Amino acid sequence: MDGVITDGDLKLLISRKLRLLREKSKKTLENTAEDLNLDYAQYCRMLKGNSLPHLVTLANISKFYNLDINWWFKGLEERAPDKARIYEKAVEFELASSFKKLDMQTKEIILGMINNLTRKRKKYTRRK
Repeated sequence: MDGVITDGDLKLLISRKLRLLREKSKKTLENTAEDLNLDYAQYCRMLKGNSLPHLVTLANISKFYNLDINWWFKGLEERAPDKARIYEKAVEFELASSFKKLDMQTKEIILGMINNLTRKRKKYTRRK
């Protein structure tokens, strides 16, 4: 049946995202497993894509990294998400999560900076 999501699809996607988060943190496997309150062997099986985390585990990992639970499933429709796209999405979610924590005045300043950068980028790309 076309469009069916398999365990393999989920294992691949979640393991890639777990590896990305660990690489980004620059922590060892042992330290990351400890931070996430996971057994080292369990964490390694998830990283390798050999097992899926329980939903409670996934929720706790999401909470630790301040991620929306939906982040884990973004890209699933693509079936073969590449590392660059997963990284891009991770950065977008991190930006959004950090932005939500700011006070309104700081948000307005950041938004102005982003708009300014976007305008400069448009001018630069038009000149080429």
